[in-house]
Amino acid sequence: MKNEETYLKYIKDFGNNAVVLKNQMSLESKVKTTSVFDYFKFAVYYPWKDRDLEAVSYKAKLFECLGLDVRAFDVRAGDKNFDSKLLYNGDTIVLYGARGNLPKGVNDYYMVEMTGFACRSFELRGGSWLSLFELVNSVSHKVTRIDLANDDFSGIVPLEDKDGVMGLKTRCELMYFVSNFRQRKSVRVGKLLYGIEGVDDGAFGDGNIQDDPKGWSVTFGKVDCIQLQIYDKNKERLARGVHTNLDSWVRFEMRFGSIGDRAETAFRLSYLALQNKCFGVLNCQLLRWLIDFKEVPYKEYSRSKYDRLPSWKPYDDFLGGVESNHMAINQGRVEATVTTSVSWIMNQWAKTCVMLCKVSQKYFLAVLANSMVRYLEHHHEDDNAIEGQVKTFFLMFPKELGKYDKDTSKQELLDFIHTYSDGSVQDDTQNGNTGVFAWNKY
Repeated sequence: MKNEETYLKYIKDFGNNAVVLKNQMSLESKVKTTSVFDYFKFAVYYPWKDRDLEAVSYKAKLFECLGLDVRAFDVRAGDKNFDSKLLYNGDTIVLYGARGNLPKGVNDYYMVEMTGFACRSFELRGGSWLSLFELVNSVSHKVTRIDLANDDFSGIVPLEDKDGVMGLKTRCELMYFVSNFRQRKSVRVGKLLYGIEGVDDGAFGDGNIQDDPKGWSVTFGKVDCIQLQIYDKNKERLARGVHTNLDSWVRFEMRFGSIGDRAETAFRLSYLALQNKCFGVLNCQLLRWLIDFKEVPYKEYSRSKYDRLPSWKPYDDFLGGVESNHMAINQGRVEATVTTSVSWIMNQWAKTCVMLCKVSQKYFLAVLANSMVRYLEHHHEDDNAIEGQVKTFFLMFPKELGKYDKDTSKQELLDFIHTYSDGSVQDDTQNGNTGVFAWNKY
């Protein structure tokens, strides 16, 4: 990480505080939630097929801890990152034969991937998470993803509105919470979604709500950084043909990815929490850090002051009244700059730009003009910087687009672009502007 000293101090402090949490506050008995590991993926920096005694001995210990026979596997096709894939017990995956660049200082490695089903199978075989984490932590490794889940089986946190009391669904829609995720302006509603990697569109504070007769979920963040998904686990199981015999089952699932060493941090915290027998406390602390649902604010209460509101009592009861644990992590999302924006345009727009230029260079400029009109009309109404950038763009083409100066008003700019674009979306082949190279004339 960027600041390893601060990071290690944070881990050490949590280890010390965990004893206080456990012994002095007795929070474990107050936590009204079932906390589980629901996904675990890690790399071991040993070659899979190496006959070195140390590597062979470690592999034997690892599979003994997992409760699996290292020789009993089904061969599967590799993926884009590994040549070979082995499937154990129908749920645990081993990947080896890494393609591409290896981590610095590493000659070879293999990955072990445990899905949610594999985690439950591991527990049914009598597996110990503490023993597994000790084994992983004893060698050079990297945890690339770990999921921590809190389950409400008792209906402490109601999903639906009842007797005039607002439930979890409505609170998500109205954004009655404070969150560690970024915010956007609107909630996108779509089809049912459960745990599909990479489908949400960024680390946004109001979440991606999916509502459907078959179930409900709200997703925050990105799975390769940090993702939180709250969903009706009971209906999700029923949609897959599995009956649970439960009246209520709401899952709060936190997914920590590889960017910014988030997964490794969550792994180390979990390891310390298991050692101090306060894993449930840790899960609740992290969950409250990611999102804290609040009581209904006053009508004119500013959203910027929501953090001052008391926590929603059912949610607070569910978490056992614990305080949040602000995880020490690096900022994984790169803020937009001119360089990153240009890079995105070159990667995403190149093919489309070539096609439009082949039709006509004026057509291409008109498409850009119309896009800018929509942007100016619907976004950044008071953003002079954005408006100035648009003006600068059109001043680059004085012969085709007219001449005006920096004092041109926004409305004059919009009128001009409207006039230009309305009269320019047509084929310009008669003037010889038929190919992409005609763009160079400007």
